Amino acid sequence: MDTMDELQSHEREYVKEINEKARILFEEGRYVEAIEYCDKIIQIMPDRWTALRFKGNALSGLEKYPESLECYNKAIKLMPDEPELFFGKGYALGELNRHNEAIECYDEIIKLRPNSEAAEIAINNKACGLSEMHRYEESLECSIMINKIRPKYNMGFVNKGSALENLGRHEEAITAYDEAIRLKPNHGHALHLKGRLLLRCNRYEEAIECLDLIINRYDEEEEGSGEKKYRDSISRQDYRVAFINKGYALSRLNRHEEAEQCRNEAERIRI
Repeated sequence: MDTMDELQSHEREYVKEINEKARILFEEGRYVEAIEYCDKIIQIMPDRWTALRFKGNALSGLEKYPESLECYNKAIKLMPDEPELFFGKGYALGELNRHNEAIECYDEIIKLRPNSEAAEIAINNKACGLSEMHRYEESLECSIMINKIRPKYNMGFVNKGSALENLGRHEEAITAYDEAIRLKPNHGHALHLKGRLLLRCNRYEEAIECLDLIINRYDEEEEGSGEKKYRDSISRQDYRVAFINKGYALSRLNRHEEAEQCRNEAERIRI
């Protein structure tokens, strides 16, 4: 091996090491540090698309979406058939309320990897984007497609329920949320949506039962009495909103003292 080959080999090993550090920092949520490592790689190898991807992901984590789009666009020019880049770009566009462009990204994934798990996730993300644009019939079509392809994927039923709810088809929406909860009983978002819809339908006792599931499961996690099953599913925001909504339901049932207790509990919770 001559001197040039040795330098190139050393450079590749160095970049590989930094790339791994950037990945670990990103997974730990240390986005600023991850970006610093990515910049070191890009300085040495400007065409290293994985570094551009990690940097884009980290910038999105910092909610710097225009900057993250620049990274994804550069990476896509280098690797135009990599679905993960279009997922990242689609997410950033969605956060900027550029939903039409986000849907184009998801359509590109479906075209690149038809009949794959990536395509299935892209269809689901497309359903979300369509709902954001109030195109609920199209969103429902995507969700039904996902239900058929991946009948055990609970988010497909969450999105189906949301589309049906916005179309005023409330009983069907509740059935869809129930299926999502059956598939993943600890899913805070599905429980929240079902509870909110039950409130809209003036079904207060049922709403309270649903909201109590959120509250009790979150409490289990906090107290350490459960098996740590709910950490990724029920957020502190879900927990606080459950008390607010439960207080509203109790007040509608003229249970004002209990309603006041719920409101006080919601005030106590800091997000």
